[in-house]
Amino acid sequence: MTRLQKLSGREQDQHALEQTNNGQVFQPLVDIYETEDALVVLADMPGVGPDDISIDLENDILGLRATPTEGSVGGNMVIGEYGIGTYLRRFQLTEAIDREGIKAEIKNGELKLILPKAAKAMPRRIEVQAG
Repeated sequence: MTRLQKLSGREQDQHALEQTNNGQVFQPLVDIYETEDALVVLADMPGVGPDDISIDLENDILGLRATPTEGSVGGNMVIGEYGIGTYLRRFQLTEAIDREGIKAEIKNGELKLILPKAAKAMPRRIEVQAG
């Protein structure tokens, strides 16, 4: 994918060197699709609420980090079939993404990132005129 690239395992390791964790670290599964004016990233992060997640953009690296806290999604856990730990995922953005317009929302453990295309990356139709 030319507009959004997943970092390889080695690159992930290099970008995560400054971070330490006492528990498990999970790489959330994502679906990425393209619309006419944006790329949309859907990341599965069960148990994560809006206050549990941080999204950072530094040097063209979009970083997702979340640690679920008890009660972050409301109610008491009756059955938990997913592992508890920190979610960590990083992507490298290209110049085709408008950094200022990035939006995020989380609902029912699914993070939705909207990465709008930069004006120069937007498709346009060129009209042909008779000479």
